[in-house]
Amino acid sequence: MINKRKMYGIAWLTLLAFPILAIVIHFLIFGHIDFIKGIIFWEIDLSRFVLGSFVGVLFGLLIQKVIDKSQIEINDFEQLKKQLSSLNLSIKDKLFVSFCAGFGEEFFFRLFLQKYWGVWITAIIFVAIHGYFHPTKWERNKIGFTILPFILVLSFGYEYLGFWFAVATHMFYDFVIFINVKNKEDETPFFQIRE
Repeated sequence: MINKRKMYGIAWLTLLAFPILAIVIHFLIFGHIDFIKGIIFWEIDLSRFVLGSFVGVLFGLLIQKVIDKSQIEINDFEQLKKQLSSLNLSIKDKLFVSFCAGFGEEFFFRLFLQKYWGVWITAIIFVAIHGYFHPTKWERNKIGFTILPFILVLSFGYEYLGFWFAVATHMFYDFVIFINVKNKEDETPFFQIRE
């Protein structure tokens, strides 16, 4: 069973391990780490970050609606939802965890892998690693094929709008999905999508 402390541990691990792994692998293969030159932490283009935030929220709401409307129920994900709801995470907790996933995963997948494997292969691998593609579970694949266009938008957005666009898009998508997981104490999701 996951608890709040483990959730934070996973968040910190994602934030730090994915970039470190990308840097180490790149250095071992190529002998340099030039691929990180594009990240200037103190020069975040706010307009691209805001645009990424908007795209992430929009896709989060859209995908949540598609999943709800098609009534896709997958036991593995339902179990995860129950565990997350029992943590009673605050908005701040959910934003932090979403940022960690957005930054760490985008560093590894967009900044590193996509440079060598391209948009399509990296996007498909990204969706598969998150458990949305499965060779024998068609219901799970429906979610994968629903999320794949979002990851492609994020991936092409990275190519044209940069790293911080991808981080914001991923972060706010996760945040919208995350915020819709009801806390055990509160039976009403933060965002309710209605007809």
